[in-house]
Amino acid sequence: MTITRAQLLNLLLSLRGTTFARVVTVTSPKLKQGNPFNSSLRKLSFDNVTLGFVYSASVRREEAREGLDPTFEVQGRVWGNRVQGTPIVEHKGMHYLETKIERNLRTVYASQGHVIPSNLINPFLITLKPAQQAHLAKVVKLRDYALPSIQRITLHNVRYIVS
Repeated sequence: MTITRAQLLNLLLSLRGTTFARVVTVTSPKLKQGNPFNSSLRKLSFDNVTLGFVYSASVRREEAREGLDPTFEVQGRVWGNRVQGTPIVEHKGMHYLETKIERNLRTVYASQGHVIPSNLINPFLITLKPAQQAHLAKVVKLRDYALPSIQRITLHNVRYIVS
């Protein structure tokens, strides 16, 4: 089913509770200075995600799985405001989808229509491990996607193509 970005926003604002989804996004990867790639480099990600999750509970569950005492305390969101009861974050007139990455199914890098092998990109990627989760072996991966980066989303077994 093809939907507009406005319809996608309304759909996401109507979600309540925890929901699993599959998203396909196109973003600009964060690269280190001095990388040989120009600004046309794009990252196409296929991810299984959870929407409407409670971040602190997710980290505490991971602490328990790893046999650690539950010590995690949530710090406030650094940017944006979460729309109460939804997976949407508003920031400076833009909307973002807050997700917990369950599994990356595939990632493809491309520039000017040409696929670039990951092994050429990986040395230049900026990867961050959240300081507040430094005690965990398996980090709870939180991603906020700008709604314009979402190309497809599957919710409740319905595949939406965003135009």
